[in-house]
Amino acid sequence: RQQYYETGEPLIVKVVPETEEEINAAPTKISKGMAGYYLPGKPGDTPTWKNGFNAMTAEHLVSWSIYPYTHLFEGIPALVIYGEQAASKAGAEKFYQQINGPKERVIVEGADHFDLYWKPEYVDPAVEKITDFLNAYIQ
Repeated sequence: RQQYYETGEPLIVKVVPETEEEINAAPTKISKGMAGYYLPGKPGDTPTWKNGFNAMTAEHLVSWSIYPYTHLFEGIPALVIYGEQAASKAGAEKFYQQINGPKERVIVEGADHFDLYWKPEYVDPAVEKITDFLNAYIQ
């Protein structure tokens, strides 16, 4: 914020480690997973994507929580799918526990967060479950 107030220029922070050294030193599993998915030549490579975000928005990005809103799911059928190895596992489980109504949970064995984005051995069974779930609740 100080930089922005002094210079008028936002501080852009790199999100995904790019070099092998940065990837090895990445502090979180999610950072390493992002490197394996989003960087050039990887499955999530998108030409218009920029590896950075405005630090002024970081507080809002990392502090937002779904948990105060779980009451809005009351009575709504919910299917929660997450990877057994996903960094998001604890949050997905907490969400599942807090919602009330018809619900199902699928934990995809061996999958991490990014595996469920694109790897057929993990995506295909999840899509089958989604299809079954939607067919059961949407007629």
